[in-house]
Amino acid sequence: WCDKECYVETKDILEKIQRLTGIHHHNSEYLQLLRYEPGQKCFVHSDYLQDHVDRPQGARILTLYFYLSDVREGGETYFPKLNNVKVKPKKGRAVLWPSVLPDTILEDERTVHGSYPVLSEDKKYGANAFIHQRNTQIGYAKACL
Repeated sequence: WCDKECYVETKDILEKIQRLTGIHHHNSEYLQLLRYEPGQKCFVHSDYLQDHVDRPQGARILTLYFYLSDVREGGETYFPKLNNVKVKPKKGRAVLWPSVLPDTILEDERTVHGSYPVLSEDKKYGANAFIHQRNTQIGYAKACL
């Protein structure tokens, strides 16, 4: 997680996310930085966390995933309940999806996702921005996020 000092370094990125989504950057968790070695993958999961609904920051409503490296073969993010849509890792590419159904805080099960194994010798680097209903910074300050 890119927290504390790193958060200051990523504020420009969070402000760009704010311009893209129209949601204040204080509603974003610290960026989650990811590295996949050759052969590694991510199992299918949802970014929705039911136990966040009743917390001060509320539910995760959006995920924005940034690809920070190219991968020649494999490593695609895929959405099995959305006709198995696949996104190939390419540096500079990003994909945005909801974790909740429109105008609700109910989980959008269509956006469960995973990633295929990296098949080349490349390492896959990425970053997740998890965006909540309300300000996450209060929760970080109280250590209750």
